[in-house]
Amino acid sequence: MIKSILAYSLLVLGLPLITAWLASYLPNALVEKIWPIERISAVYYMAKSSLEGLIAILCAYLLFKLLQVEITIWIPVLVCTVSTLWRLVQNEGFMVVFINIGILVGYKLFPHLQVFFNQW
Repeated sequence: MIKSILAYSLLVLGLPLITAWLASYLPNALVEKIWPIERISAVYYMAKSSLEGLIAILCAYLLFKLLQVEITIWIPVLVCTVSTLWRLVQNEGFMVVFINIGILVGYKLFPHLQVFFNQW
């Protein structure tokens, strides 16, 4: 009971999203140093947001695996909700679609990745 409360509260606080943002911060900083902001395509930001969503959902699943809490459908729902609120507060409403696409792709890939890692 305590572990599940801790795991879900970390989801609501946005720990997987912060982890994903930190993981993509260095590559993003390098790209922005090499090319000026005006030359970077919007497609890059769309792909970066999708990758952040993928990393966020995989971090959320890893958190639940480490705490040994049952993985349910509420994990991607909460991560999508928190990511939507986070992007809307940052005035990046257009990127909500792409980060949620990344989260849903991670949700669909997780069973396959879990089988792969269990064989490892």
